[in-house]
Amino acid sequence: MNNKTKKEVTAFVSTEVPVNPVEIKPTDSNTNDYIPFGTDNLYPQALASLYRKSISLRGVLDSKTIYTVAGGFQLDESNTKGNEFIENVNSKGQSLTEVFEDVSTDKNFSGNGYLEIVIDNGQKEIMFNHIQSVKCRVSKNKESVLIHPNWAKYTNNKKLTKTVALYPQFSEDGNVKRSIWHMKDYEPDFDNYGVPKYIAAMDAAAIGYKTNKWNVSRLDNSFQSSGVLLV
Repeated sequence: MNNKTKKEVTAFVSTEVPVNPVEIKPTDSNTNDYIPFGTDNLYPQALASLYRKSISLRGVLDSKTIYTVAGGFQLDESNTKGNEFIENVNSKGQSLTEVFEDVSTDKNFSGNGYLEIVIDNGQKEIMFNHIQSVKCRVSKNKESVLIHPNWAKYTNNKKLTKTVALYPQFSEDGNVKRSIWHMKDYEPDFDNYGVPKYIAAMDAAAIGYKTNKWNVSRLDNSFQSSGVLLV
């Protein structure tokens, strides 16, 4: 087996199917300041990886998002102020439809969607922001959401954590109040996080992209076996 073939086969074997999470119960010990999601707290990241790899899963979930968002949010033309707000709901210049689409995408692939509600008393305005589900974890006391850019390196970079109260409570920062509305898909025996609806089809989604990788490997090897064993 040459080095090129060996490297390709190793990359193929290393692909894994996300392991179904088991939620921590009040009677379980938890020394973290957050409630882990998955045995390694990286279940959302594993789902995001599967969403990027599986063409069939991505196609189904993206279609679901399109049907959910549909034509977006619209008001009567006479409601000028309302339409102006719908077309610009945050400092990024996003429309309410765009924010809803992002939250729906997260909720479909991970079972959890996070919408930040910002009330600026100084400017006398309200804003809505989408917060990526892979960056959010529920706090241990279940009163807030911890937002971190890289949960795989959370322990050594806790200072990068942003904490926002869970709706209907609000965190105050000067004239600005913030709250996060956590939308989650119901799953029996889960209280803190949602679980994606396609959880029963996880293996089928993985087979799709693994089959593609196997076919690509065969094409790269010109359909030749990597070795021959003689007895």
